[in-house]
Amino acid sequence: MDESGTFVPPRLPNRVSAVGALVVPDAQAGALFAEFEELTRPWRSNGEVKGSALSEIQIAGVIEFVGHYDALFDVRGIDMGLHDPARIQTFQDRQSAAITAEMTEAHHPSWLEWGTVAEARMRGLSPQLFVQCMITIYLVMDLLQSATLYYVQRLPEELGDFHWFVDPKASTRTELERLWTDVMLPMGQTQSTIEPFTTMEGCDYSFFERYYIAREAMPAGLAQHVSDSPRDGGIQLKDIMADMTFPDSAATPGLQLVDILLSAFCRALNGTLDERGWSMLGRLMTGTQNNRSRLVFLRTHPEEVLPTGRRPYNRTLAQIEALTRDILTRNRRGRP
Repeated sequence: MDESGTFVPPRLPNRVSAVGALVVPDAQAGALFAEFEELTRPWRSNGEVKGSALSEIQIAGVIEFVGHYDALFDVRGIDMGLHDPARIQTFQDRQSAAITAEMTEAHHPSWLEWGTVAEARMRGLSPQLFVQCMITIYLVMDLLQSATLYYVQRLPEELGDFHWFVDPKASTRTELERLWTDVMLPMGQTQSTIEPFTTMEGCDYSFFERYYIAREAMPAGLAQHVSDSPRDGGIQLKDIMADMTFPDSAATPGLQLVDILLSAFCRALNGTLDERGWSMLGRLMTGTQNNRSRLVFLRTHPEEVLPTGRRPYNRTLAQIEALTRDILTRNRRGRP
């Protein structure tokens, strides 16, 4: 996982910042990273390849070779030009209060504890870290959903273990770890019970089932949202994300690779990368859940209408989405 952009309101009317992730099956990781090292060796000046320094032809070459593997790229972005400080503060206050709004003494003490900690941490975040935090939560939850559906049809054994590598762009590694532990994981955990994961009939979930939360183990306030199905109690996000490291990107080809793909997305939408560089990027993605936009808008209340109108990146984003791969295998699409 990596991030790109400042997540602060810009001087320009529109400016996209984003968080991106690349999912690589363990069985293919060695070959993919070796090919990446070979492809990019001539481009390296100090041992690390940065997407912001690559040409359209170089980026297109990276996208093409990644497309030969069963890897998935996804991204969630935000147009900071549509978000003034007042909007961000209102959204931050609302999200912070919502963490503990439904909690009572009937909840288990551990849930009360993380709720209190999460609310305090979220209220204390700087506006740009808060926005990045929310975008990351949206990306992780949507990506886990699409990745499980994608790989359970193709490589179900890959769903038994998850290894996360996050580029440490915050001031310190400790700050990033605290954000994950105190804010992102608790919020994502709750979201997974209110909006349970979609599963696919006839697929092998035996490798993934150890991550399900038993309904009877949930607080009554959350259990009321789910059915009696063992798959409807949400997932243990802390177990899925237990193996998380914050390594040096210069020594981690996967982080350099996601940096290139994320840079291509942001440069494309911000008008600083020619179409030759990003035209095939959508082939590394699947469609989003419920056709949600990859560009998030922070609404100050649930009934607020999303902004409409022409944006300089509308055509680019539509072209990327038009090429996304089908999450279903050919036989499940009903084709011969």
